[in-house]
Amino acid sequence: MGKKGSAGSAGSAGSAGSPSDTGVLNTLVNNLTNGPQGALVFVIYIAIIGLVIWLLWKIFSGSVEKLKNEITTVTVGNEAVRAIERRTGTTASYTDQEYKEFADQLYTAMNGPTTDEDSVKAVMEQMKSESDLARLEKAFGKRDSSWNPFDKQTGLSSWLHDDFRTAKEMEEWVNAPLRANGIKKQY
Repeated sequence: MGKKGSAGSAGSAGSAGSPSDTGVLNTLVNNLTNGPQGALVFVIYIAIIGLVIWLLWKIFSGSVEKLKNEITTVTVGNEAVRAIERRTGTTASYTDQEYKEFADQLYTAMNGPTTDEDSVKAVMEQMKSESDLARLEKAFGKRDSSWNPFDKQTGLSSWLHDDFRTAKEMEEWVNAPLRANGIKKQY
């Protein structure tokens, strides 16, 4: 019985590379018909294919969603910034590109399993007015985590609340630097 089982295994392995194979589909069908081990390989192939399809869907649907959010953020963001500037009498301290760079610094500091609190605080210390903070929020827009495929796109406020969960942390790293520059908005 041992010889027959090992001969069957050797024959299966040899047939997978034979010239009569016409492709991946035949290999999958052959594996499925080679008993429980073949069925397991087939299930693994199907799981991998399903995972690849899901990841591609996630990537492409995320791209469409990001585009929609960018359009909405620009429209709503511009109106919100103008309203804040009229209300507070403040204007921008930086260029749009600099706000984008600040937003990217925050994203880098908060994206991932840990938070670089010092980088977040450094960006908050650069905000000199309510207008600066509004323009920073607009530049940040809605983003999702690059390391967590189940994250949804959210704005700066949600990112800050997710990363600084206690009032003490939020005060030390975000609100105190803003308040030191005369900014009334607190997270």
